[in-house]
Amino acid sequence: MAAMGGRLRLATGIDVYYERDGDGEPALVFLHGGGGHCWHWQLQMPYFARLTTVLVYDLRGHGRSDAPGGRYSIETFVDDLASLLDALRIERPILVGHSLGGMIALRYAFDFPDRVSGIVVVDSGCEVLPQNREEWRQLVVARAQDYQAAQAMMSRYCSSPASGRAAFVAEALAATPETPRQVIDATHYGLLTFCNAAAASFLTCPVLVIGAAEMDYWPSVRAWMEYVPHARLVAVFRCGHYLMLEQPSDFNTALEQFLGDVRAGVAPSGEPRETPPGWV
Repeated sequence: MAAMGGRLRLATGIDVYYERDGDGEPALVFLHGGGGHCWHWQLQMPYFARLTTVLVYDLRGHGRSDAPGGRYSIETFVDDLASLLDALRIERPILVGHSLGGMIALRYAFDFPDRVSGIVVVDSGCEVLPQNREEWRQLVVARAQDYQAAQAMMSRYCSSPASGRAAFVAEALAATPETPRQVIDATHYGLLTFCNAAAASFLTCPVLVIGAAEMDYWPSVRAWMEYVPHARLVAVFRCGHYLMLEQPSDFNTALEQFLGDVRAGVAPSGEPRETPPGWV
């Protein structure tokens, strides 16, 4: 299939920007993190388009997609994703989500277990561990009182000098279209008032968790294994939060193997369990 893309009106009432390339199943659908945009997957799009269908898009409020007022909850992002996949007739994809995108992928897999072939969670947790909560609180306060200070707090997580690619990551982030302040604030409120841990424990699809092993939030990434024991955990070294840009070879190798295992039906999955009514 020839590459295609542009802005598309969703059933949720917004226009989103997307790019699609390649051919094959299952499709890989990439979801960027908060404050990001689809080109954060620039080192994955052409690599995987030779193997299968690839879709990237800008989340609501980000990049070239609409930024309406109102809620930016995980559920809202999931509704947009479901609408986009319906519009493009993509069935049972593998969702690859970075940071915020990982939380969206998890929730989508919980809400629509029959519409996903697997998920890949990239440097994202399903809950904020006690040792990280104070820093999260400080970050939210900093965003409200001193936006530049908050940006400085976040910058130390973006990359690692040991990779030799910190400048490339900085250039990629500098080229990212600015996300409206109200979208950032609303998204962080949605994140801090939402816990995916309960949903994670009911996942049955294959799960790959990839994280930056030398960052101090690695325990939050590793905690996935407590909720999803059938998940595969991959540690990536000499990188920060944007590991798919900083260590693309390690990242792409892990994802390609996962894609192959899902296709071959050998990726571990979990046993279905009934969710108590109203529990999640």
